[in-house]
Amino acid sequence: MRKLACSLILLLGVAAARGQTAASAPPAPPRIVGAFFALSVADLEATSAWYRDKLGFRVASRGEAPNKIAKFALLEKEGSIIELVQHREARPRSAAAPGVKDAHLIHGIFKVGFHVTDLDAVYRRVKEQGIPIAHDLMPGKDIDLRSFIIRDREDNLIQFFGP
Repeated sequence: MRKLACSLILLLGVAAARGQTAASAPPAPPRIVGAFFALSVADLEATSAWYRDKLGFRVASRGEAPNKIAKFALLEKEGSIIELVQHREARPRSAAAPGVKDAHLIHGIFKVGFHVTDLDAVYRRVKEQGIPIAHDLMPGKDIDLRSFIIRDREDNLIQFFGP
């Protein structure tokens, strides 16, 4: 009888623990529907035009710091936002990290990317516009997506992923 009581107490404890786990489980994370990144650029107008003309972004907002040390543009396309900032005291990567040729050798963000529904169409458009391709079409290794990487006019890496 004692063995049965111990088993019953153990089962009730397991059931209670399972109930607590289910009740205290965190909610599912929200669905991500776009991307955001900010770039420090040397020429705000030219870079804004590049993202507009080459990738189809629209300038949603422009502004300038009250002390006039920086100006910015927010660009938008299909839920993704790019903030471009031209700061008077900013320097190019080559000046900030002399001798470091590749961005991935500096800690921090070294490329950004977008998931697209038709990778082949984006690839064709990029080729037609003469945008420099840093890494040509690559099959996915761990995910079922192919990708390629371009360089914008300020030498930033942008990767596109798609089926």
